[in-house]
Amino acid sequence: MTDVTAPPPSTGPERPHGGSTSRLWKFVILLLAAATLVALAIRLFGGSEDAPPVPEGIGIDRVVGPDSYALELARTETTVANTRQRLENAPDQWLLREAYTGALSRRASLTGNYTDLAAIDRELARAFQDAPTGAGPIVSAAAHAITVHRLDDAERYLDQADRFAVQPNDAGRAEWLGMRGDIAFYRGNYDEALRYYRASARLSEDIGSLTRLSTYELKHGRFDEAEADIRRAGATAKTPSPYLAAFFFLRLADVGLASGDWAMAARNIAAANRAFEGWWLAEAYQAQMLALQGDVNGAVALYAKAANQSNDPLVMDALAALLRANGRIAEAKPWIAKAQGIWDRRMAALPSAARGHAVEHELALGDPAKALRIAAADFATRPHGQTAIMLASAELANGQPEKALALLKQVDRSGWVSARAWALRAEAEALMGDGKASDAARAEAEKIDPKIFDPAQSYIWFGHG
Repeated sequence: MTDVTAPPPSTGPERPHGGSTSRLWKFVILLLAAATLVALAIRLFGGSEDAPPVPEGIGIDRVVGPDSYALELARTETTVANTRQRLENAPDQWLLREAYTGALSRRASLTGNYTDLAAIDRELARAFQDAPTGAGPIVSAAAHAITVHRLDDAERYLDQADRFAVQPNDAGRAEWLGMRGDIAFYRGNYDEALRYYRASARLSEDIGSLTRLSTYELKHGRFDEAEADIRRAGATAKTPSPYLAAFFFLRLADVGLASGDWAMAARNIAAANRAFEGWWLAEAYQAQMLALQGDVNGAVALYAKAANQSNDPLVMDALAALLRANGRIAEAKPWIAKAQGIWDRRMAALPSAARGHAVEHELALGDPAKALRIAAADFATRPHGQTAIMLASAELANGQPEKALALLKQVDRSGWVSARAWALRAEAEALMGDGKASDAARAEAEKIDPKIFDPAQSYIWFGHG
């Protein structure tokens, strides 16, 4: 879910937005759907195996469960197989089908596999067919809808849940409020989102509510508060696993990357890899850091390992961009082609979930005009800061600085804080011929992230602000 490499040339095809300030975006789902992923993770992270102490910094002293990606995945595969077998023995039982979708969700949260996400769509639809009128996997469907960015569906399911005759306990109710907050957040209604998140935390200050709050604080430029929320979230975990520990370390790394504290990011990325060995996402983050530190060959090797293990197209994109930036065009081409095929299939199967990262691919390695179409569709359904910034990036890449500038001003007025947004605004102002405004925007960008104009910024595909 994140990677790093060595500084590229100041110009070149790996800079999709037409200027030295350009950066690409990575794994929006992890950050902005943190609530859903954490809810899935809580169910996954049980276990009886004792693991060594984890490094300090996230409020977790010891962990329980498999301490490697391979072992965690094997256990998850067993859960999937067992729940599928129970369903095959009673295929008309919608509760068993819901349990099966939960197992698929857990596997998808670990692997990033869109095949499982598409299967969940089908299984939930079948469960609703088999359930009595007014029943069915309503809350699970709401969580899945948020994961794949179908906000109207999620809201409709939560409205149904609110009419349940028997309401959940405080922890369950807190999760519903948190999902309401996620919907508001994605729609750009940040004040409303914060009210839901705080209400959720008042009912149950736990991993879900605190992780949501940390995302809100991060995207509003309150880095110390975001870091504190992440550490508090770790301290609330009742049976923390190595996977969960690694997740929190990567969240801290995201804070470091967004604020320009690359040393902090490096420490936490290393801690994530120690806590949960062999996780392709943590390794992608580590590859990214190697690139930032100038070890191109090491970054290429680790990216390739993570790409082959995960088959994740974003990892392939990061690898291809790194290779191209360093003149290794022939090596980059197969990765570009493979990633393109996967993005095309994901866009066909689950466009709402795939758009955000497909835009990154098209801007960096594909067709800017196609990127603009995808970014516009994504912003239309999720008009929040990240989709706005991606749309502005696409507009700049297509020679539309006026539109980009208007949108970036809207981002600033909304309260979203991003060095990337101000860097793009500086670019747009310069293209519009206003050097004074461009300099002012550059200064604002550097206040948020002192490294925003470092040439190595184009290497950051994971954890960017």
